[in-house]
Amino acid sequence: ANRLFPTLGKGNAAQAMVAIRGDGVPCASVAADWTPDVESMRRHEKKCSIYGATCSSHYFCEAQRRLCAHVGGINVRVSLTADSTLKSLEEDANVEIAQQSRSVCLDQQSSELVCNEGEFKPTVEPGQDAAFGPPPTWPCAAATGVMDQVNSQGDPDTVRLKILNMRGAEVGVLQCLPGDAVSDVKRRLSRIAGTHCHEQRLVYGNLVLKDRETLRASGITQAHATLQCIKVWPSGVARKLEVQRQSQDPNKAIGASLAEVVDSVMHQEHVQSERARPRASDVVMAITPQHRGELINWMVQSFNLIRFDDSMLHSIVLTLDRYCARLSMPLEVTAIQAVLMAAVCTEMKLASANEYPSGHWQRVLAHLCHGRLSLASILKAEFDVLRRLGFVVGIPTAVTFLREFAMRLDETGVDSNQAFQLALFLLELALFEPEVQYVQPHVILAAGAMSAALRVLNAPPAQHEALVEDLPIYCPDLHSTTDAVLDCEETLLNHWLMCSAGTISWGQFYAHLENKFSCSTRYNVSRLSPHASLERFNHAHTRSLLK
Repeated sequence: ANRLFPTLGKGNAAQAMVAIRGDGVPCASVAADWTPDVESMRRHEKKCSIYGATCSSHYFCEAQRRLCAHVGGINVRVSLTADSTLKSLEEDANVEIAQQSRSVCLDQQSSELVCNEGEFKPTVEPGQDAAFGPPPTWPCAAATGVMDQVNSQGDPDTVRLKILNMRGAEVGVLQCLPGDAVSDVKRRLSRIAGTHCHEQRLVYGNLVLKDRETLRASGITQAHATLQCIKVWPSGVARKLEVQRQSQDPNKAIGASLAEVVDSVMHQEHVQSERARPRASDVVMAITPQHRGELINWMVQSFNLIRFDDSMLHSIVLTLDRYCARLSMPLEVTAIQAVLMAAVCTEMKLASANEYPSGHWQRVLAHLCHGRLSLASILKAEFDVLRRLGFVVGIPTAVTFLREFAMRLDETGVDSNQAFQLALFLLELALFEPEVQYVQPHVILAAGAMSAALRVLNAPPAQHEALVEDLPIYCPDLHSTTDAVLDCEETLLNHWLMCSAGTISWGQFYAHLENKFSCSTRYNVSRLSPHASLERFNHAHTRSLLK
């Protein structure tokens, strides 16, 4: 003791605080002359009531509180005299730790912060006899789903959340602050319920709480509130990745690590797509439908010849439409080519450096514009496009969602490549008509195209069910996803029929798109009958209504 506290002086009794690790080894000791601070004590008691936990002592010195947070919060308050020995101190501490281990579940203890650094001062009076303080009360989760311990007489600024499951049974009770994020509430709830955060949907009244919002922003400001926790079944993509975890193929096993985050990524893709989706009326105000259709027709032919990836066409059209939607006046005809080349330039830069290395993308641009535009003028136009778009590019398109839907097609026997090519054909037809392209979210547009392809190819009903099953992962706020997909499917099939028959203006461009998808590598999907496909849809829809 004298070696640990040389400043105390032999034979002089003093108070000291000792922090002991879980294995009983002393981490540090602090001795000081303390004076009472009633206001600090009250603030400390208030903080403890907020988080539903009680420290071993409400009278911490700053150094011990720092160490408490560092080593896990096992705190022992003792009284040292000149006759005290370190060995006896450790033995007593081990006894106390063993008692705590029997009374609480330490391996599931919450890491909620009880004391904040620099907030409190010790208030123990000199000469006070104190062996061990009262054992700390730690938030823990028992097998029955015991909730966080809460103080019923807590601060009025706190919120007591009662969480119920779908059966109405209580899952847990959490004491939170109005400024706590919904994502933080989910993390605390996951320790109680044992479910992953991305599988939880918290509902307050008829509102699905958003992770990035606080409880106050979600309308929860009362002292007591009841939430319903709905466990969302993981998407088919997540389940497929999880199955690969035991694969002998290292590449597949590594891919399984994405199973826990893929659903969150899918949802954020939809959020970004919706945030950037332009209105069709704004697009046609800046560029005439005829000029826009001619540009897309040129891109369909040119990009197919230079073997651009299919996603490039959709990304470039989206960038062009977003730029046009932000213009306050019509785009000049003489500037259209420069803006188009600027969009192509941006998308090549966003692609892999191995696919478009430096020097190659410059040659591609010169080839596409036949040398009529200098690289400097293209880069200047690119800067203007990026500035108007707020430098937000790389937005997910309908092809992004279509490829994710196609990941599950090989599970029930349908030819995934053929279904994907037919759905892609319908999506490229939709590019010509802004009202079809932007009237619904792109995830619904992709789902409608895939649903139509599956119906044309006579896929089993399980495929349609799996397709609709994953949609709530993307857009949980969308009601009646099945009806939305069916409406979009009918719109795409009617658009296909009218383009092929030449009854609308886009029929003049249909021949080039039909030629692109009539090769064997694309399974000749453009040669299928749109009339027969629409009849099959109407028959299936009528049969479902009769049921």
